[in-house]
Amino acid sequence: FSYGQVKSTIVTGGSTGGPNGTATDLNQYNGNNAALVPQNNFNLGLASSIPLNDNTQLDLFVNYNGTGKIYWTDANAAMHTSDAYQLLDLQASISKGNLKLTLWGKNVLDQQYYLEYSDFGFGWRGTPATVGTTLSYKF
Repeated sequence: FSYGQVKSTIVTGGSTGGPNGTATDLNQYNGNNAALVPQNNFNLGLASSIPLNDNTQLDLFVNYNGTGKIYWTDANAAMHTSDAYQLLDLQASISKGNLKLTLWGKNVLDQQYYLEYSDFGFGWRGTPATVGTTLSYKF
């Protein structure tokens, strides 16, 4: 289990140059949360190996992680904020000798979330629920 909390604030915004020599005063954002920084995060992972017989084993893995609220701009405007979200990943493997079959799922609850957001009004969504299998053989 892990947990992290971040309090990242803008201390001195400064100013930036603009067209025709005009400057934008960024000090208006002093005291706001820094953009693109999740407010907190956590992770809980559980793994277990269960011997089924002398040469067969079942491995199970569960990972639950969460990302806190994210402000996408220094203005901390509500319309440019991503709510907290949680993702659940699962994996089960059965091994017999040199052969291993794994069934896995990522974001199995199909949580909708954004990885990034643009001032132009569009964002990049995170990966939807995916499942798959892997077959491997040790030489």
